[in-house]
Amino acid sequence: MKVRKEIIGPCELYLGDCLDILPMIDSVDGVVTDPPYCSGGRQQASARSVFNKGIKESQKNRSDDWFLGDNMGSDTYLRWQRQIAAACCDVCTPGSPAYVFTDWRQYTNLVTAWETRLWALRSAIVWDKAKGGALGSWWRNNHEWICAFSKGKPRPLPHYGFYNTYTGVKPQGSKHPTEKPLELIKYLVESIPLNGVVLDTFMGSGTTGVACIEIGRRFIGIEINEEYFNLSCERIEKAVKAKQSELFKEVS
Repeated sequence: MKVRKEIIGPCELYLGDCLDILPMIDSVDGVVTDPPYCSGGRQQASARSVFNKGIKESQKNRSDDWFLGDNMGSDTYLRWQRQIAAACCDVCTPGSPAYVFTDWRQYTNLVTAWETRLWALRSAIVWDKAKGGALGSWWRNNHEWICAFSKGKPRPLPHYGFYNTYTGVKPQGSKHPTEKPLELIKYLVESIPLNGVVLDTFMGSGTTGVACIEIGRRFIGIEINEEYFNLSCERIEKAVKAKQSELFKEVS
């Protein structure tokens, strides 16, 4: 896949596989990312069945699109996350935080993967969606987890107003099936130094980029799906123009 790069305001956006692109990046001051959870099947056999079907489709159509979602088995997911964690560690400055979304099925695998690649788990942030955001048909899921890692000793937070439960903001999902609320992402990005560089290895529809623009951080985003990459470019360009207009009003 040919890498495509777009620069929009304080944002560098890359179309391609994050494992191919991360070695091209100099340094960042924190990670906020939402990788596929790969826990769509309620049983491991279900995920493995989709995996085997995907291999056949990939061989027939010469396409790996089937693999972009939640179709990995847990063993493959763990190895994949270890690769990503190592690549992120290489580009992050000392003390950088990494906020990685997951759910209860993959929490242990995600933590194992990142801790074996020199990241220290500092907290598990709970995104409480409240009853209106519940998903499922039996014991309905109304929360997701955000693993808060640091590269070595964490940098001090800019203030004391950070808590490991974020309550009452429902999923959005209007532009991407797993899109996270902008206010939740801004809450995480705010813990990264002002004018620092924030990395999102699974950019999706660009919410992390929009959050960075709104609260004064630079942004590097990577997305493998061209449709969502183009959507990210559109959203981020719109956010940059809105911010410029806001600053112009303040000056005038």
